[in-house]
Amino acid sequence: MIVVVGRPALGAAAAGGPERPTGPVARIARAAAAAGAAGERRGAVGDDDRADALAVALGRAGVGHAALLRLAGAVTP
Repeated sequence: MIVVVGRPALGAAAAGGPERPTGPVARIARAAAAAGAAGERRGAVGDDDRADALAVALGRAGVGHAALLRLAGAVTP
């Protein structure tokens, strides 16, 4: 199992598509999952709709969340 620690972010997709997970945390976790490894992330996100979208998008990419801290009042990058 590969555990990636840090703050994942959402970024704009090409051609006006939906936002997608970006940044080093998301890239490493998605690459591990794509290579067949069990990938989990630990980190913090805001307590907002972007955090929900990020968790769902990473889950669809095969990345779990071993520990995902929701920071009250914070904005997900």
